[in-house]
Amino acid sequence: MKNLLILKSHHDICGNEVGLITHQSGFLNIDVTEETIFNTETMKEVFTKYKEINRKFDFIYLCTHGSATGFDIDMGLGLSTMTWADFGQIVCESQVLNDDTIFLLACCRGGLFRVATDMLAVCNSINYVCGATWKLKSSDIATGFTVFLYSLIFKKSEPSYAAKKASLATDYTFVCYDRSEIESHPQFKNRQFDLYVALEWIDKDGNIITSDETVLENSGLKDVR
Repeated sequence: MKNLLILKSHHDICGNEVGLITHQSGFLNIDVTEETIFNTETMKEVFTKYKEINRKFDFIYLCTHGSATGFDIDMGLGLSTMTWADFGQIVCESQVLNDDTIFLLACCRGGLFRVATDMLAVCNSINYVCGATWKLKSSDIATGFTVFLYSLIFKKSEPSYAAKKASLATDYTFVCYDRSEIESHPQFKNRQFDLYVALEWIDKDGNIITSDETVLENSGLKDVR
């Protein structure tokens, strides 16, 4: 059985959408766990909890409003934002991912190259990031990912082809990036370098300037120190 973790981080779109994904997952023999995210600390606590019980997930479904730079957290207790890089780091340090875990970013712009780049750059354990590239309604997102999961699990499609099927079903573009595809793109190295400098993981010359083992593990730099 596959395991799917749903992260609900915005109050106005995570109702019927989550219900549809949950019920569809049941047909596909996917066990669903739901968590409500109120702020950054809640996000960290959720992943720490599953790390402590050694729970692994095959899918991470993030339900929220998003953009190229990050996503909103607003479950009625105040609005905050989280960057994709920060999200990637929190997930990475939790060690709850399997090798082929797929991130389903259920928000507008979740399928942008920039989003996938930021997450993959800061977490060497993330290999697949999927989402829609345009602005769309929660019903379109839920429909797209329902088709995606059906194609992937029932029809045994590869992730990129399952994303194409989701696009055909909704008339919106869904994409699923894998690490090998992203890392071969010249823009990835440029964005990775900028992120590492901003995070103070390396200096402007590309030299590692931190002794933090967690950072080295997240970035995949541990073996090249």
